[in-house]
Amino acid sequence: MDMQTQWRMGMDMPTGLDYTALFALMEVHGITDRREVFADIQAMEAAALKAMRRK
Repeated sequence: MDMQTQWRMGMDMPTGLDYTALFALMEVHGITDRREVFADIQAMEAAALKAMRRK
């Protein structure tokens, strides 16, 4: 939920998440296995972008 407002915007829609904010939030939440979490976030990001493009 902390990342819901952290989308980078193109001309008419989001282009991806702001990874700087993502890594800062991982630090705040004490997430140590960042590689695995980052891969999971990227998978969710890709699915969300695909869904947004359909609309």
